[in-house]
Amino acid sequence: VYKEMLKGPRGILLLEDMESRVLAKNYTAIDKAFRLEHKSLEDELEKHYNKVAQNIYKLTPLSWSRAKLYFEINDSN
Repeated sequence: VYKEMLKGPRGILLLEDMESRVLAKNYTAIDKAFRLEHKSLEDELEKHYNKVAQNIYKLTPLSWSRAKLYFEINDSN
């Protein structure tokens, strides 16, 4: 019986025949799709919480000149 070790998101799958191999590919595709969906959900949550944080703390935009100066001060050490 032909066996193949396949590494993927679900760990190592032991495959014994073509049917198993096709099934494993489908599981991998499902995992990828779920991760993409999950990531977009996280992005939406992040946007929402950033907006809330800005309203609460009235955050000012980052001053790049100040950030650069701070970096140069640290860089010289």
